Amino acid sequence: MAGVGWDPEDTAIVESCLALARALGHGAVAEGVQTEPQVAVLREMGCNLGQGYFLARPRPAEDQVMSTS
Repeated sequence: MAGVGWDPEDTAIVESCLALARALGHGAVAEGVQTEPQVAVLREMGCNLGQGYFLARPRPAEDQVMSTS
């Protein structure tokens, strides 16, 4: 994720992972999203799910809200 949007190799890897997920009928979650420009590039690529420090800091397990439905 570090170079997505400016490093051609990182961008190609992310694009190919998203294409594979789509071809298999699955969604994809981008991991390690650190900056707003990364979010913008991912959205342009059609990836609307992500996790990383830019989106939310890690929290203790006891603070997590879990749903079983």
